[in-house]
Amino acid sequence: MKTIVMTLLVLLASSLAWSQEEGLPLNSFEYLYAAIHPDLHYSYDAATQTHNYSGNWDFDGDSIADQLMFVGNGGVHLYFHLRLVLSTDEYVRDYPFISVDMPVLPAAEYASRKEFNPLFMQCPISVLDCNGDKSPDIFIRLDQSAYTVNAALLREHRINSHMLMVTFQKGKVKLQNY
Repeated sequence: MKTIVMTLLVLLASSLAWSQEEGLPLNSFEYLYAAIHPDLHYSYDAATQTHNYSGNWDFDGDSIADQLMFVGNGGVHLYFHLRLVLSTDEYVRDYPFISVDMPVLPAAEYASRKEFNPLFMQCPISVLDCNGDKSPDIFIRLDQSAYTVNAALLREHRINSHMLMVTFQKGKVKLQNY
């Protein structure tokens, strides 16, 4: 496991260096995903500070891929909050209290329930079937700073852990503790 984590960190560091050399935005994970997720739809918009993962997963069960993004807050220490747009209603759902500092996915082999272990995840997000209902969920691990700053808002949504899931039931978004 330690070797895999180190490999991911080396790939991430290399990706950031290659991004600078190739003129890509510094925060882009394009080269990292070319190595660990070659089939993943991904883009980064430096102007809006948005990591766009749209077109990869159907969260609402209508057989149309939905929009998943992490949008930057513009701060000195840049955090990215969760944004979802389901194809069934096209409604933009922003969750500014669910924010991570590096919205990077783990290697593809860890995107299954069998291989997933949040205690060993170095990546703060993962999309997989967390609850066994055969549809994709979003796992998010908040770092201590993001959790502390947003604790009151998280509690309003009945989240009392730094690990949470965004699940989808009958086309509706549900936030819950992991």
